[in-house]
Amino acid sequence: IPENEREGLDLSSWEVAFNGAEPVHAETLERFACAFAPCGFRRKALHPAYGLAEASLKVSGGVKGGGPVLFAASRTRLARNEVAPADPDGGDARMLVGCGAPGLDTRVAIVDPETARECPPDRVGEIWVKGPGVAMGYWNRPEETQATFEARLADTGEGPFLRTGDLGFLRDGELYVVGRLKDLIIVRGMNHHPADLELTARHAHPEVTASIAAAFSVETDGGESAVLVMEAPRGLSASPEAVARAVRRRLAEEHELRLGSFVLVRKGSIPRTSSGKIQRRLCRELYLGGRLPILYESRLEDAETAGEPPAFNRETVLAAAEGERRRLLEEYLGSLLARLLQAPPEQIAGRRALTEFGLDSLGAVEIQNALQQDFGVTVEAVELLEGLTFEELAGRILSRLEAAGPAEERIPALGRPEYPPSFEQERLWLLDRIVPGNAAYHLPLALRIQGRLDAAAFRRAVAAVAQRQESLRTAFETREGKPVAVVRPLDPEEVPVAVEDLSTVPDDDRLDEAGDRALEASREPFDLERGPLFRWRLYRLGEDDHLALLVTHHIVSDLWSLRLFVEEVFEAYAGLRAGEEVRLPVLPVQYGDFAVWQRERLQGERLERLEQFWRRKLAGAPRLTLPTDRPR
Repeated sequence: IPENEREGLDLSSWEVAFNGAEPVHAETLERFACAFAPCGFRRKALHPAYGLAEASLKVSGGVKGGGPVLFAASRTRLARNEVAPADPDGGDARMLVGCGAPGLDTRVAIVDPETARECPPDRVGEIWVKGPGVAMGYWNRPEETQATFEARLADTGEGPFLRTGDLGFLRDGELYVVGRLKDLIIVRGMNHHPADLELTARHAHPEVTASIAAAFSVETDGGESAVLVMEAPRGLSASPEAVARAVRRRLAEEHELRLGSFVLVRKGSIPRTSSGKIQRRLCRELYLGGRLPILYESRLEDAETAGEPPAFNRETVLAAAEGERRRLLEEYLGSLLARLLQAPPEQIAGRRALTEFGLDSLGAVEIQNALQQDFGVTVEAVELLEGLTFEELAGRILSRLEAAGPAEERIPALGRPEYPPSFEQERLWLLDRIVPGNAAYHLPLALRIQGRLDAAAFRRAVAAVAQRQESLRTAFETREGKPVAVVRPLDPEEVPVAVEDLSTVPDDDRLDEAGDRALEASREPFDLERGPLFRWRLYRLGEDDHLALLVTHHIVSDLWSLRLFVEEVFEAYAGLRAGEEVRLPVLPVQYGDFAVWQRERLQGERLERLEQFWRRKLAGAPRLTLPTDRPR
């Protein structure tokens, strides 16, 4: 209702204003309440609710006259399907509107859609509903009825439940809806709810704040890509390119999302239901079918088209004439950034912030690593994410190249028997001190081995690899309340390789028994003070059949090094079985060398710059109230 038509409108008797469409936005409620307050509308009449046709419309709702219940949730944690409070005034907050408590005799469960088990209170899951209002199914559609109306919890068998396809959580008895399971956009491992992206896009440029938008994903050769379609307002004075740049930059900064395509269409082109809900799946079909009236489209180029950057390095650039150096560097950067950001080099060059092309933290780290490897120059990822332009980046690299002289020193091999742990190791050590023996940071790997297995040769192979990899012989002593990493010798006879013979177990039960024992062994605690922090179990299923289990503690390995450990063990084992000596090449640098280098590198001006970045990023974050061992 336009403002000039509100005169004489009396809303003072309106006691309940239901709102039960898609995830209800707090700002929408606030705008409505403010706009119609002069007409007598009272904010406490707002009544957010949740329901769907399959449940006879209403599932949950608030108390009459209670007004909306708001919860400031961490946007970062929601992207990982976690629920945590955030400072309402902070940049990480997403203000969620509660949809009240479930109605009488209605049971609402928040369920992991993959495991069909109820989620803990701090997790987002699919909303399942059970109660007298739930329909029996879809008329003459038995398969869809079974999939949607006959769900049961995997651990208890409770049911049947209606699977709503909506994502949400329960907090203090209040139901919060965060998005649709089928609408969820997953790009580079991050979950994004379309409603969040659409809201952010509308705030990116002043001329599209009232525009309808639809976000969805499409499959590309490089994986899932995000598309945002927006209706162009009548009389748009800004250029479509300016709107696209603003939207890309805002989505990158707030959601770390690299938008694949930004599309402007004529007003009224995005399909909606009779109640005004955006039909994202239909919009996606129209887009893929070429049936949207597109006015403008900005699409990231395929990463393959940009090609590899020219083979320049610090020596090539510094050997060139002084006036030529910048041109060579810009040629390299243009190709590198075009490939990583999937944008034409001519668009990247200039004074536009790299975040306008959707630069996220992963992309920033890729750029950082490339510059370090090719030029020996360090540009922190935080610099790239703070709106650095192409010209500014080229200038910083060149000034650091010319000031540095010889290439930055590689990690030196120190060969110390003791060293301060890396920051990652110190964190894991602290977590183990808080919960000793916690198996959450164990890395188990099970392998089925067909053929004869020489247990003695296998033990010698493991000992040879442990001798080569100092981290496998490292323990963490506590001295004056701080951890010290100590590399210890390992007697080949004491290598943690145990054999368990299960060949007498009945055939039908043998593999299950091995699996149960492997599960128990994966949870056995490690003693970080004593080490070693890995173990092998060989379960003999038959003469030529074994199940092998390797368990390491994350403080000395990750998934990448776990794979290398296994490869080197079997390489050494194959040599021993062939009667050869184990000849694994000596490592030029050990993990302890890296830990010392990391601590020496992260101090002074560099540490101060990183601290300033995170202080700005976390400004306004709520103070955590954690249980401690004593009053503080």
